[in-house]
Amino acid sequence: ESKPLGAAVTLIDTDDGVDTAVSAETGFYSIEISTGALSVDAGAEVFQFVEFADGTLNTASTTRGDSNLPRQQGQILLLGNRIANSQTYGIHIEGGDRVALDGFAPHQGSVRQLDELNDEGLVPGVTVTNNLITYSGLGGIRFSGDTNGAGLPTAPVPFGRIINNTIVGIGGTIMTDIGGNDVGIQVDQNASPTLLNNIIANTAQGINIDPSSNT
Repeated sequence: ESKPLGAAVTLIDTDDGVDTAVSAETGFYSIEISTGALSVDAGAEVFQFVEFADGTLNTASTTRGDSNLPRQQGQILLLGNRIANSQTYGIHIEGGDRVALDGFAPHQGSVRQLDELNDEGLVPGVTVTNNLITYSGLGGIRFSGDTNGAGLPTAPVPFGRIINNTIVGIGGTIMTDIGGNDVGIQVDQNASPTLLNNIIANTAQGINIDPSSNT
């Protein structure tokens, strides 16, 4: 809003005890009013008026809601796939590469120690269910974590779920026309999945779990 200014004289008291007269300017001034961030005390109820395009006003409540909101976390699901003739593994799950840029941190990252200690370093992993995997070169499923090198941040132990999968290999005696040295499910490098209700046929080795994956 603009308002006209009149002439005025202002006396300014200085440190030397002599008042100095200053003339005010004349003309128009402009006032702009804006609001900052809204601050609400606990338990207070605040209403605002919202103007719609047609000029009508409506009330919008800005009261506090439930502060304990759900915070969804990601979960990778591999289910219902048909995979055949892979060069290495039909499904291959492993930790990301460590790089110098982030101090050779593991990917997934190391666990945090909160009120409930996670001494085993377990973190959520991938869920692999109801897949049909046939004739892979090295094996049906490999579930791998990350190794722990000297002086490096400790790698977590991913726990996954490998459930209700059917794996048909090339290294067994049921079908000998292909041949190979494959494994149905390979678990290694500090991994800790749950294996349940899987069918493994015609592989040189059914399930292989290395010594580091013992949780």
